[in-house]
Amino acid sequence: MQRKPSSRKPAGSTLAGADADWHRTFDAITDALCLVDLQGKILRCNRTFAASVGRKPEEIVGEECCALIHGGPEHPSEWPLPKVWTTKAHQEAEYVLADRWVRIAADPLFDEAGALVGALHSHADIDERKRTERALRESEERYRTLVAHSPDGIFLVDLKGSFLSVNETICRELGFTETEMLSMSIWDLVPEGQWATHKARLARIVKGESVDDMVEYDVRDKAGSLVSVEVRSVPYMKGGEIVGFQAIARNISGRKRAEQVLRGTEERYRLIAENTADVIWTLDLASRRLTYVSPSVEKLRGYTPEEVMSQPFEATMTPAGRKRVDARLNGALAALAAGDESARTSLIEVEMPTKAGGVVTTEVVATALTGADGRVTSVLGVTRDITERKRAEEALRQEKERFQLLVESAPYAMVIITSDDRFEFISRRFAEIFGYDAADVPNLAAWRALAYPDPAYREEVARAWETDRDANRRGATASGTFTVRCKDGGDKTVVIYSAGLPSGKLLMTCEDITQQRHLEDQLRQSQKMEIVGNLAGGVAHDFNNLLQAMLIGAQLLRDPSHDPVKTAAVVQELEQQINRGAALTRQLLLFSRRETVKPERLDLNVAVRDAAQVMGRLLRANIALTIELAQEALPVEADRGQLQQVLMNLTLNAVDAMPDGGKLMIRTGTVDHAQVWLSVEDTGHGIPGAIRERIFEPFFTTKDPGKGTGLGLSVVHGIVTQHCGRIEIQSAAGKGSTFKVILPRAGSGELSAVAAAPATASELAPGRGERILIVEDEDGARDGLREILTSLGYQVVAVGSGEDAGEIPADPPFDLLLTDLMLPGALGPQLAQGLRDRWPELRVILMSGYTEDEAVRRGVSQGKVRFLQKPFDMATLAREVRVTLDEPPDSEGA
Repeated sequence: MQRKPSSRKPAGSTLAGADADWHRTFDAITDALCLVDLQGKILRCNRTFAASVGRKPEEIVGEECCALIHGGPEHPSEWPLPKVWTTKAHQEAEYVLADRWVRIAADPLFDEAGALVGALHSHADIDERKRTERALRESEERYRTLVAHSPDGIFLVDLKGSFLSVNETICRELGFTETEMLSMSIWDLVPEGQWATHKARLARIVKGESVDDMVEYDVRDKAGSLVSVEVRSVPYMKGGEIVGFQAIARNISGRKRAEQVLRGTEERYRLIAENTADVIWTLDLASRRLTYVSPSVEKLRGYTPEEVMSQPFEATMTPAGRKRVDARLNGALAALAAGDESARTSLIEVEMPTKAGGVVTTEVVATALTGADGRVTSVLGVTRDITERKRAEEALRQEKERFQLLVESAPYAMVIITSDDRFEFISRRFAEIFGYDAADVPNLAAWRALAYPDPAYREEVARAWETDRDANRRGATASGTFTVRCKDGGDKTVVIYSAGLPSGKLLMTCEDITQQRHLEDQLRQSQKMEIVGNLAGGVAHDFNNLLQAMLIGAQLLRDPSHDPVKTAAVVQELEQQINRGAALTRQLLLFSRRETVKPERLDLNVAVRDAAQVMGRLLRANIALTIELAQEALPVEADRGQLQQVLMNLTLNAVDAMPDGGKLMIRTGTVDHAQVWLSVEDTGHGIPGAIRERIFEPFFTTKDPGKGTGLGLSVVHGIVTQHCGRIEIQSAAGKGSTFKVILPRAGSGELSAVAAAPATASELAPGRGERILIVEDEDGARDGLREILTSLGYQVVAVGSGEDAGEIPADPPFDLLLTDLMLPGALGPQLAQGLRDRWPELRVILMSGYTEDEAVRRGVSQGKVRFLQKPFDMATLAREVRVTLDEPPDSEGA
């Protein structure tokens, strides 16, 4: 309140002498008022002001207004009184004073001359109003936040349906902006066909009639698609009148779709329940009555669903089945009560009586259902007829028993191997053949370690196994012949067949052919003896000629007057005759299996040429032999002796086919880059078609009794098959026969060379001072060996027996033992082993005219034993000694 100066009294007298009415009015004002001078001192205050500071009015006059209100001379910047002094205008401010909100105002007071003389200061407690305003603001803010972030659409429309406000949700759901929607009405969204219904409803609301406050609308979004919404609307009042409607809209399109899917699902389940072969049922545990049974029960038991539901639950099972069900049900309920959720579903077999008086075996899956209170109140069950399955299981069990009997009775060992190489099944015959049981060979790795102790051979078997397994994966059956070390330490020859099973596992079948191989060896040996018998006369003739030539040469050398030049020629002739005798002996040993042999890479042409030296003895004078060899070398990987035996047998067969004489043609050639061939052709009587399929059968012969063993062609077939080859036959009655043997061509490598001309001492591989021990019981041979090796630069000690060798001092050690295989009272291998105990790095060479020792034969075939076939020349001896000494010592022994 601003006061203007009065013209009747001076300002001081005006302030001091206000009339009584003004005083009464001043005191009656509820705001705290005081008059202050220019120094801020109180000139007068009303009772409200005095009460606000806890003083009497007369006690306050003359005190600082600031000190009374603010408790001291300092005042907040908002205090309006100082601003009045500068602005000479009304000032007011609201701020917190003593933890409460106050409104303080100040109005300037002027004297009659218009000079500022003081001010009217007022203050009022507005704390309650401030709290009310803050609560209102917070309420409005919460409302705005709720509306803005509500998952439902919220909008306000007038009575015409025009939008007055919309929240973000409804804009987002319908694809419009807020601006776009505020320019629209609900009739822009509701399809025209629904206008009448919704307008009538709104009109009833305006009239105050009762209507459902929830209604479903179909509205179009901005893209034109229909959106289902659920709307709850209330009248919007203003001034006591309805001016519009406030509504909340929820998008229920997803719910509508879910309801539609649910209805479809329920329909499908109903169709499944009514049409499935399984019986679906529900059981109320309190009443022990079935509350639902699907129609399929009639097919299962002959009763209608109504008949079954009218029966006690116990009547649906046989006594034995009821006992099992009660025990399982009670156990499941107890487990569920203890918190074991795994017991909620049970599987049990139950026998059920049929209406016809029979019994059907079923499998029941029962699930406990929990009510709202968490207790199990009912059971949902599915019953399936397993009568046929039970019959099938019984038939399978019987079939399994028959299979087990068949497997255990089979002469073959059987093993089933899983994809991770575990031995899942081992037949009894497996243990009988090899001695190993499931504990010994739990998997493939353990089997290989025991069955193939030699690392090199084990690796070879593993490679073959992988090749066979690839074939098995393609659906083929593979096989291979292997030597297996048994649990008792013996070796057995087995054929292992492998085949893939539909499950991905592998079936391994082992056939023990050790005895069969032994018999085959005997048969081959018998057949070879037949050949040797045919050769005997010719070989005796050749040896007599060789002996005659050597005898004459030796007698000439005894003549001291013999010309030295001629003596050298005689010596050379003696060497040639000796080599011819050695070659003839070697051929006979090959045929009679008196010499250790092994597969080697050789030229087929050379093998045929060597065999021809003996083969001529098999021919009669009326048979003409022609040999045509390929111009190029024909490398094959073969046993030289077996290859020559094939040629001898085919030659004998051809000779027998030409009793009246004829022509015999032996040829070689190539099929392609991977195969070579050898053929034997004759002009004999041919092979009748009726017996062609049987000619390779053992003991099959068309000769008269006592004229042949019938093993010749059988042996040929076996040898060729072992060499991965085949035999092709061309024959016609009266036009002769052609047997063509086709063999794989060997890869690159050096072919076995033919014997070279005798070397002189200066051409031989020299020694380096190594110590050599010779053990040879033949004096002449021992002296000759000592003389040759000494001349080559070796330090040589020669003894005549193993006993003498054992008496030699251990120091200095020997580098090489050269010993005869057959010694008085001992064998070369045993002597070598004993001497190796004294000299661990001792190398060994065995010598013999023949070998019957299986250990030596195996050692030579595996490259573990060096062997010299007698007779041998100086070059062969020097080369073998040098090679042996240059190799690392063999720790496995001879």
